[in-house]
Amino acid sequence: YEERARRLEIYKDIIKEKAHTDARSISLLTKSAQQMTLRCLKKNSDTRMKIALVLMPWYRRESPSPELAMTTSILKKKNREVQVWDISALMFRDTFMKRRYWKHFLLDADSETIENFQEQAKEFFEYYSNKILTHNPDIIIFKCIGNSYYNSERLARIIKESDKDKIVIFTGLLTSSAHDVETIAARQNEMPVDFIICGEDYFALDELLKAVETGEASKLESIFEKKGKIINCAKGPIIENLDDLPFFDFSGFDLNCYRFPDVFEIFISKGCPWRCAFCIDWQNEKFRSMSGKRILNEILNLSHSYKIKHIRFCDKTINGNIKALDEFCDLFLDALNKGLFKGSGEFGWSGDAMIRPEMTKGLLEKMFLARFYGIGYGLESGSEKVIREMGKLFSMPLAEEVIRNTHLAQIKTS
Repeated sequence: YEERARRLEIYKDIIKEKAHTDARSISLLTKSAQQMTLRCLKKNSDTRMKIALVLMPWYRRESPSPELAMTTSILKKKNREVQVWDISALMFRDTFMKRRYWKHFLLDADSETIENFQEQAKEFFEYYSNKILTHNPDIIIFKCIGNSYYNSERLARIIKESDKDKIVIFTGLLTSSAHDVETIAARQNEMPVDFIICGEDYFALDELLKAVETGEASKLESIFEKKGKIINCAKGPIIENLDDLPFFDFSGFDLNCYRFPDVFEIFISKGCPWRCAFCIDWQNEKFRSMSGKRILNEILNLSHSYKIKHIRFCDKTINGNIKALDEFCDLFLDALNKGLFKGSGEFGWSGDAMIRPEMTKGLLEKMFLARFYGIGYGLESGSEKVIREMGKLFSMPLAEEVIRNTHLAQIKTS
């Protein structure tokens, strides 16, 4: 359709130039071209939006990113075609001599280190730019988690140099203050992107894509705080009820790229209910939790969709909502007795938790029966004075009691 419409326009120009026909012929040909163009637009509107979802180095290589898996699911739920590009995992697999740089998932990298890596891996950046563009996505979304931001910007620049009209979105940038947003805003014009989402992006990304599809980006200003390319979600709106989120979708990942292909990470909550002085996580996201039933349904879905031996809850804390945790344990034990889990004989869970009085001996014993095999507590210090100054809401005697009971419940404790 597009080619025929283009040719009709060319033929019309030729007729005009040579004046080999009368006004009636030109009118008929123009009408035909317009009809063909309308048919072409209708065809495009019936086609699903194609999205490339990209994660750059440096990210953990143990398991697939749960943030990418959830974003994939949200996009697919809206009938969008998604191709996952975990370039961090792919590049680690294919660049043996450069693997030492992956320590910068945890360690801050200076500008010289970043430039050295990007120069040494130059051919890989260009290779993956061509690979992504070959699939001709309508929009390329970079999930900028931690230090992956620097390499996201590098690949986005290469993509824009090849196709300046390709729409590029940066998302996943967590900001804890207005100053953080202003810092990004100060250099937004230098960044090779069209839109930058700061803060929790599940709701904002869908609204942005709808605005791009309809050509009504200006409407975003009535929903979010918008500054140039930046959409600031720090003040919402967000998805308040996490039970409304779809199931995690790991189908687009090559699991052989990961160190533990049978270990998946998921989150069952967002944010943290505590306000520790040294931490900014509680400033980035409002605390919310899935219900026990929703957690069970997620686990059931994963057990039937993938070959999993272990699930790690990557939340800031798995016991921010004690009621949901207790409910999940009861529902899981009931489902286990009914044989609802595929491969349930190998299943186990682990995660980090807060020291709080509700972590009773009875609850911990139930958690072990429900296959909770490992808990890491945020103790931070053995000094009562330091704990108080940090803003921790427990005493050292309580910490000793909870840690001892966790160990006695046969849960690996750290």
